[in-house]
Amino acid sequence: MGAHDSWEAERGSFTSLTDAKIILSYKCMKKITVTELSRGLSDFINRASYRGETFVIMRSGKAVAQITPAPAGARVRDLAAIFGALPPLDTSDLDSFARDLDGAREAMNEPVRDAWGS
Repeated sequence: MGAHDSWEAERGSFTSLTDAKIILSYKCMKKITVTELSRGLSDFINRASYRGETFVIMRSGKAVAQITPAPAGARVRDLAAIFGALPPLDTSDLDSFARDLDGAREAMNEPVRDAWGS
């Protein structure tokens, strides 16, 4: 593997458990060269998207970038828990929010103007 083992030289000494986890996570990621990426970009994108794989892109034995799956969005069924975890709004926040909603509703009711008209 050679150049792909460069994490050994980069790790230094651990100052915390978090540092150790980062190094272990980095070691477990698949390492590819820039050349490999350029020859198989669509394959690496598909593997990240469909298999959840993560790739560290190496140039001259150093990590320069990373391909990871895009984060998944929240599901509708999770919204109640998400909203429940938010801090409560005070009266001034509620009033401001109501004004913002009113302004958005008014803007939606305005006729669409022709940008090309004279």
